[in-house]
Amino acid sequence: MILIFDLDDTLYPEVNFALSGAEAVITAFSENTKWKNEKSRRFLRNQILCGGRQKMFDNWISAAGIHGVTVKDCVKVYRAHLPNLILPDETRSVLEKLTVASTFLVTDGNKRVQHRKIEALGIGKYFNRTYVTHDYGLIAAKPSLICFEKIRNQTLSEWEQLVYVGDDPSKDFVKLNKVGALTVRVMTGRHREAKAHQGFDAKIRVERLSQLSKAIPGIYD
Repeated sequence: MILIFDLDDTLYPEVNFALSGAEAVITAFSENTKWKNEKSRRFLRNQILCGGRQKMFDNWISAAGIHGVTVKDCVKVYRAHLPNLILPDETRSVLEKLTVASTFLVTDGNKRVQHRKIEALGIGKYFNRTYVTHDYGLIAAKPSLICFEKIRNQTLSEWEQLVYVGDDPSKDFVKLNKVGALTVRVMTGRHREAKAHQGFDAKIRVERLSQLSKAIPGIYD
């Protein structure tokens, strides 16, 4: 068995990265606004939690009357900061109990951002190798099988031996399903209520990561 994990919203709540990034932006530009940091913090937190993340810096600059700062400035700080992230105890327990010989991480997103998340969470030690798809160009982003093919070649395994644990039914599982890999969807995070198109959902669902051993017997043996 080759056990492969997604990162965001599978191993930790991705919203925590967004909140950490917002805090970094507030700190960087606190002197450019008349708002106290706590008011900015409440505003951006509300934007993040209520689905306004794509425009949160536009809205903050406008609402807070921020001067001399652009959205591009905010995004630069957001992406460059070393996030304040803590690996959930549930995830740590699962990863520490694994006895599977080959474990990997495959994650999408801005490569610098994703590498900083991995560093901040301290999870690299749990995997034979971590793959950030964007290291190999946008063409390697999920649902591409490029990184999974690299793992298959590295481990000399067949597709049927791969197990991928993710959370996003729009991209995580569809191509892996087609080649015969086992796919497991953790019903957590931003995509827990997402309805999957035919063929896009995982073959198995679990409500929490701690239930993984029930879906995949033998991972702790």
